[in-house]
Amino acid sequence: MRRRNCHCKRRQYDLPINLKYQLLSLSDGWDRLGMSFKQSVLLPQSLVGKVRFRDFVQYEKDWRKTNRRRGKLIDKKSDETVTEDERTELEGLQAYAEY
Repeated sequence: MRRRNCHCKRRQYDLPINLKYQLLSLSDGWDRLGMSFKQSVLLPQSLVGKVRFRDFVQYEKDWRKTNRRRGKLIDKKSDETVTEDERTELEGLQAYAEY
């Protein structure tokens, strides 16, 4: 039951990327309480609108694994077997890789 409840909450907050950035940017320039460092924006400007924050955190966590996934998606794109969801994922991975 708890697991299902967490999933429903997660889905509830899964907003479209541009709407999420509009909402989260309302706190830009404010000090984040409880942070041991100054963070005035959510993500670097070059990634805004291209990468979801949760994906950015995952990419940072294990880039070697993530980059292997990126390579597989590039191969699928070359083979023209990539799905629309995979294409969206690849665009985020590419934006992060170029960052």
